[in-house]
Amino acid sequence: MKPIVGKIAAAVCAASLLLAGCSKAQGADKPDSSEKEQVSITHAWGTDTYPANPKKIVALGTAVDNLLALGITPDAVIEAPLDKNAPWRSKELASVKRIEVTDFATVPTEQVAALEPDVIIGDFWRITEENYQALSKIAPTLGAIGKEGEDLGWKKQITALGTLFNKSAEAEKVITDDQALFQKAKDEMPKLAGKTGLIAQYVKSRGIGVVTDPKEPGNSFLYDLGMKVPESVLSLPGRSGRAIVSAENISVLDADFMAIYAQEGSEADLRATPGFAALRQVASGGTYFGDTTLVQAINDPSSRSRAWALDQLREMLAKVEKAD
Repeated sequence: MKPIVGKIAAAVCAASLLLAGCSKAQGADKPDSSEKEQVSITHAWGTDTYPANPKKIVALGTAVDNLLALGITPDAVIEAPLDKNAPWRSKELASVKRIEVTDFATVPTEQVAALEPDVIIGDFWRITEENYQALSKIAPTLGAIGKEGEDLGWKKQITALGTLFNKSAEAEKVITDDQALFQKAKDEMPKLAGKTGLIAQYVKSRGIGVVTDPKEPGNSFLYDLGMKVPESVLSLPGRSGRAIVSAENISVLDADFMAIYAQEGSEADLRATPGFAALRQVASGGTYFGDTTLVQAINDPSSRSRAWALDQLREMLAKVEKAD
């Protein structure tokens, strides 16, 4: 039989896709008779009823990180090449069965159905409305809590997951610990305040992709350190808070700091782009040439990926902070 595949529209230049199978909550208290048997959650595509404390879970994208942060480890993970060995989660998934797919924009729905999950949990970029409709036929499906700004990010979802798994206190602690981590870094690098920064992806055939919405989770890394996105970027036309800047308009990307990777093409191609070397962050040495893992950790963040990325970029950020 030909496998049935549900398409996922990728709204970012590169995005990870992690699909986890039958799962158990580690350290979760056994629910008593007073606990709810069902939980109602309003999300980006409507309102659904979910079984409280579900045992079999299929998870996609940053939902995997949110579950791990709550002490819930999936039994199986479906992953595309871009997903492999994410350092902020790989150790905890070491013994988990992997189901590999070649394209992160597809979900093998037949295999998902075979797992007989109690719930399917993803994020804004993976649980599109189309995929929500398809996956909901298999099991109750939860993606982002909203469609824009902070509502489509990890914080709102982990709060909802706290309710779903009777772990609201744990969910709140994940958020407060994340806030404390970035506040500490902000206090240690006070001169970052007001400086401009970008998280970008280079696609040779199209240009440089950036996040334009200041409230979008992809920019939270910068704002939580007291930095901001240049006004020239905030005013760019785009979709879902993102935009592509063509080579001839590269000057709008001028900033104090930039983390970037070449999703298509090479670093050499990027450096050869007319006007790139003249950007302030390139000329001053404030540009970090990373890889898919780093930029994706910030672009589609979770508490875990943010902590890892902060550690990776701290030396560069300290350099930017000291620059005039």
